[in-house]
Amino acid sequence: MKAKFGLFALPLLFTGCLNLNLKQILPSVKDYDLNVGAIEAQTCKNTLSVGLLEVLSADLYNTKSIVKRTLGGEITYLKEQKFADTPTNMFKRMLFLQAPRHCISISPAPYANASSTLQLNVLTLALLDNTAEVVLDYTLTTGAESQHKRIVQKQPIQKEQDLSQIQALQRVSLKAIDQLLAQIEQTAPKKEQQSKKDEGLKGPKLNKSTF
Repeated sequence: MKAKFGLFALPLLFTGCLNLNLKQILPSVKDYDLNVGAIEAQTCKNTLSVGLLEVLSADLYNTKSIVKRTLGGEITYLKEQKFADTPTNMFKRMLFLQAPRHCISISPAPYANASSTLQLNVLTLALLDNTAEVVLDYTLTTGAESQHKRIVQKQPIQKEQDLSQIQALQRVSLKAIDQLLAQIEQTAPKKEQQSKKDEGLKGPKLNKSTF
């Protein structure tokens, strides 16, 4: 009986030792977010309301794995670092967090009071050799008019260290979103000026004489 128990317990003991050794050998994987830094409150006289249609991404980059791509097209991934969430979710959250700094209110559907709608497409989010690169396409629609624009942000990486690479991706992502919001913000004053100009063309209102 003791012999049978020993034969039964031996594989369990061996498995436990194997798992313990694997935990000691395998490096721990660290999770990183693209959203970094403190969010400051912003006081705005007027706020532009924008409805967010959706945030899309190429399948290659919409992963928690951090993509490394060579000029020859070879794809690899960082081994000990990954994103805490998918790029589509992180960029969506970044829009919500950074928009108030530009006096813009980003609203998810349904957005009855939104004067414009926004669709964002993440085309690239990767480490290209020694450069962090993000490429965003977006469509801003106001009424019957649509604007299609592309934003490209790059930053050379001085040291080939994983933390430096992560920080570079965080910086270019934040710069790209800030550039996008700044371009949207520029559309609001133009509309207000045009509205005032149209009112001026109508001429002053004349008071009717009463007898």
